[in-house]
Amino acid sequence: MLQQLESLYKEACSAIETASDSDALQAWESKFIGRKGEITSLLRSVGQLPKEERANFGKRANEIKDELTALYTEREELVRQRELAHSLEEGEIDVTLPGRPIPVGGIHPANQTLREIYDIWADMGFQVFRTREVEDDETNFEMLNIPEHHPARDMWDTFHTTTPGVILRTHTSPGQIHAMRHFAPGPIRVILPGMCYRYEQISSRKRSQGHDCSLCPPNAWRKSKGAFPWLLFSVHGAKYGSRCRVHSVRRQGLFRLQIHRLAGNCGLRHGPPNGAA
Repeated sequence: MLQQLESLYKEACSAIETASDSDALQAWESKFIGRKGEITSLLRSVGQLPKEERANFGKRANEIKDELTALYTEREELVRQRELAHSLEEGEIDVTLPGRPIPVGGIHPANQTLREIYDIWADMGFQVFRTREVEDDETNFEMLNIPEHHPARDMWDTFHTTTPGVILRTHTSPGQIHAMRHFAPGPIRVILPGMCYRYEQISSRKRSQGHDCSLCPPNAWRKSKGAFPWLLFSVHGAKYGSRCRVHSVRRQGLFRLQIHRLAGNCGLRHGPPNGAA
């Protein structure tokens, strides 16, 4: 049986030299050193030998199997490199082509709308003036003619901080005060965009924070009344009309811009405002 083992060893060493691809190498492994290979079968039959021959046979069989396993690993790497080189030479891969572009994210729709509004107001001579989002009660309410017990405060549910008198702004109108302090005594023509916060029940229609945009100077509502239709026309085109009406008698100078979808001659302002190109 030892002679049979040596004969298989020579045959395996000779056969592996002819294994030129992965299929042939896999067939060689299955024939000689696989789970059902010939050398593995001889190792399992060592119990049939006389006791004095078992040790030498088992030792030699393990040596042969280890050597063949090393040959298989070395040949496997060689075959893999050959197949890779062949694939690169005869395949349809063009290594000179540029790499695939990496997809990038887009601008959020809210930010896109805000930037469009900034551009429209900029065309009318307004600049963007940003102010703080954490305000004091005096600037957020009292200096805007909304004292502590004024009924207009009922329209806002305010976020209060642990510091007395410090709140999250409920609107961007406090920025008018900061703008007047910054630009006075020079002329002022700014918009005040930003986030405002109100303690409200979150639903599909509203959240506890949102975008707001105020104008400064606040007493120039006659001019802004003419600017709002132009803003509406710039965003939506001529399919919408607008009408300005007083919104609340609790505060001076507060009005509401009503927007209507035009359907024929409805008597509302439509198209570019008078004098606008």
